[in-house]
Amino acid sequence: MCGAVVDGFALDFTDGTSTPWNGGKGGKSTEFDLSAGETITMVLVAQDGKDIQRLCFITSSGRQSENYGYSGGAPVVWQFQGAPLVGFAGAYGKASFENNLIVQGLQPIWGGGQAKSASDRLQSLAQRVEALGKEIATGRLECAGLQKRTSALQDSLDAMSKCIGARAMAGIAALVGNIQKLYTADSTTTPALISACKDQGNDVAAVFDVLHMQSVSLMKTGEDLATEAVKQASDAQTRLTQVGDISAIASTIQAGESQEQKTRQTYAQNAQQAIKLAEDSLHAAQDKASKDKKLRIVRDVFSFGAGELGDWGGLNGAISFANAMVQSTQANLSASTAGLASVEQSVQAVQAQLDQTRQLQAELDGFVPALRQLVSQTAALQEKDDQLMSSASDLSIFLGTLWATSETLPVDFTAQRFASQVLALGSVIGTDADLGKALTGDLQQLQTTLDLIAKSPITPLATTGMI
Repeated sequence: MCGAVVDGFALDFTDGTSTPWNGGKGGKSTEFDLSAGETITMVLVAQDGKDIQRLCFITSSGRQSENYGYSGGAPVVWQFQGAPLVGFAGAYGKASFENNLIVQGLQPIWGGGQAKSASDRLQSLAQRVEALGKEIATGRLECAGLQKRTSALQDSLDAMSKCIGARAMAGIAALVGNIQKLYTADSTTTPALISACKDQGNDVAAVFDVLHMQSVSLMKTGEDLATEAVKQASDAQTRLTQVGDISAIASTIQAGESQEQKTRQTYAQNAQQAIKLAEDSLHAAQDKASKDKKLRIVRDVFSFGAGELGDWGGLNGAISFANAMVQSTQANLSASTAGLASVEQSVQAVQAQLDQTRQLQAELDGFVPALRQLVSQTAALQEKDDQLMSSASDLSIFLGTLWATSETLPVDFTAQRFASQVLALGSVIGTDADLGKALTGDLQQLQTTLDLIAKSPITPLATTGMI
């Protein structure tokens, strides 16, 4: 199979034989195996013109295959009185959008197996709806659990940003303030400012280490949540497709049963009319036989028994035929009426199944958007946590270099990178937007001052614990 259409297929039979591969060989090839005694009784087909976009198989036990091909488009239900699918007739050719071969035109070949009644098919459908309903109920609970866990992660990130992140940004602001003072400092004030910058850098680096460690601990939670949200959203979308397929099947059964209902109603009406005609014929034959019998009796009296009382001009046969016709039409009416009651019950059952399926659709519509929102939300939280973790790690290393004595800044630790990481962190945390001008106003001066601090042999004081 390939992405937008059914690329090709092959069938393997129980006697060990198989058909050659028909069509092209692009895309993923997936098998659908049948269990012993299981047959395919329905095929859901979506097509665009002559191109077969999607195939989905439903077995006699109610199992449903995955969607082969593109999942879009409303499916048409192929079935023949519950008979098993034994093959396909069709053709393949080149796709209009490329040179690959694809399936173009398809006709199912049904076997002569015993037909499956509407009630049997409906029972199978009801089992699928019941199982799907349980899956949807479980999915709804899992969605609620995901929402709570995502909110908890959001709260943890917010608390970390407001507490540790805000402390780190306050320390950076104090450090940048002293760095700016070094721009215009004289030889008297420079040593003290450098020492203060080293001390502040060390203090802030320690806070960034804590921020980094906590970000790492939250990252695994975020990854698990994001993975689970994507899976749940995908499962819910699959269930939406299955609910749509079930509705299509139920509608097909309903249409067939409604037609059967009309046919049986016609049979019943015809039988009632036939009964009236048969009864009229019987009454006419009986009346004529009664009159003829009286005439025969009179005739026999005068002919001294020469006539035969039982032979009334074939009227006995007419009466027997009329009796048989009445009995036959009454039997037809009884059968039609009984069948009509069964069909009417089946139509009502199909309608109930459709109502239940629509209820499942409404339930899915209720929380599928929430799952999609969770996918976006967990991805955003992951991105935020990753930014906190990355910036905290880089800034901790950078500030550690400033704190050392006679250290040369690595080539990639530039003023531009320092400013970018601080501003990125401030954007995530949502504080100290005013640092932007101080950091990026004169990057060359900032670079010179950072090099001065790093290369200075001045020994920093003990950590002040000022932040």
